[in-house]
Amino acid sequence: MFKNILDKFFVSLFGKFIGFLKIIVLINYYGTNYLTDSFIIVLSIYWFWSNIIVYSMFSVSLIPSLSKTIQIKEQLSITLGTIHSVNLVSILGFLIVFIFPLQIISTFAPIDNPEFTFYSVKLLYLLSPLILLIPFTEIFTILNYYKKRMKTASINLTVWNSCQLISIILAFQLFTDEVYLIYFFSIFTVLGYSITAFIQIKSNSYFKYFNTNKLFKISINNFFDILRKNYMFFFATLFSQLNIYIDNFFISFLNEGFVSKYNIIVKVPEVVQSLLISSISVVFFNKIVEKNVKEKKIFINFIIYLIPIIIVAVLLANYIGSDFLYLIYNKSSFDGLDKSELTGILTIISFNIFFMISVALLLKIYISKNLTKVILNASILNVIVNTIANYLVISEYGIFGIAFTTLISTYILNWILFSYYFKLNFFKNIILALILLLLLLLFI
Repeated sequence: MFKNILDKFFVSLFGKFIGFLKIIVLINYYGTNYLTDSFIIVLSIYWFWSNIIVYSMFSVSLIPSLSKTIQIKEQLSITLGTIHSVNLVSILGFLIVFIFPLQIISTFAPIDNPEFTFYSVKLLYLLSPLILLIPFTEIFTILNYYKKRMKTASINLTVWNSCQLISIILAFQLFTDEVYLIYFFSIFTVLGYSITAFIQIKSNSYFKYFNTNKLFKISINNFFDILRKNYMFFFATLFSQLNIYIDNFFISFLNEGFVSKYNIIVKVPEVVQSLLISSISVVFFNKIVEKNVKEKKIFINFIIYLIPIIIVAVLLANYIGSDFLYLIYNKSSFDGLDKSELTGILTIISFNIFFMISVALLLKIYISKNLTKVILNASILNVIVNTIANYLVISEYGIFGIAFTTLISTYILNWILFSYYFKLNFFKNIILALILLLLLLLFI
């Protein structure tokens, strides 16, 4: 188990490092403004397509289906069936992007600025091939995870981020007009996803059993069959991950560049968070779907191992976090924010890593037990709390308030999932409520 975790962790580590370096170069070259805001928003739209639509609606049921057979060709046929169902949605995705680009952008970030709109729409159009390439990459990556080819399955981020980093450097060095950054970034991003799609497909010996044309078929029957099985989990995942987009939505009402400022502040702890989640959760899920395993014991062991990591992360954020941000991004990138705000945001988000990972693991357990209705109800409450809290704090506390409401809403989601799964009694729930009250008092 630990070998699989370490394999995925170290391969992902390099990819995350390149991604982190990419953001540093982008901000140092172009600053925090409407251009960088547009990059963050448009990329979040395509991540929405990847995480919410492709994963939660289609990919999530793949591992349980794959576990029913050990024959490579049969596993590929199951994977192809998932691809054929996604292809139908991909066509609809293309149509929506090209018919309603302004509506899509304004839904994720209602920034009323012609410069932001120009950059965002152009980037949205140019990156549209990802609508097709993301499913190819992600779905065959899941098959590689299941076959325990962790290094191959974890290479995607390294390829994507390397291509994007090269594009930013070339655009800055060769052209003074910022619009060329959009062209270069789009071309290299599509190239990166094309490479990873090919790697993931070929590594599964796909071409030994099927031809390329088979990838582009559409199956309406498969679509409705998978939709019928996964619609509850789709809505549960939708609500569980909406907070990321809700945060950017409210931040977009602040001044120019604040979407970029907030996202680069939280980038450091989020790199740690995503590394831990990506390396642990896949192995954790593969483990709990095995027969005769004690999920609760496995969950508790994983959480115990996390505690010292989170303590170190919080201490680092509190004592050297803001200085580190000034060092890598340049102090001018944070105009309008003082050092104490930066430190506060970093500390809060670093502390939130614990609850985010706990939620990620609990969700895997609920998925394995088909308890999606519980996830849905908990996630809806989580979104309601976060939305109301963001509305109340955004004008007075700005992005510091956004960070804190993220912590509170995540804690509440974790509390509900943990309490229901472990069947906590009234006294233990009171203890968890007191912890929430303590967090609120610390903020006030």
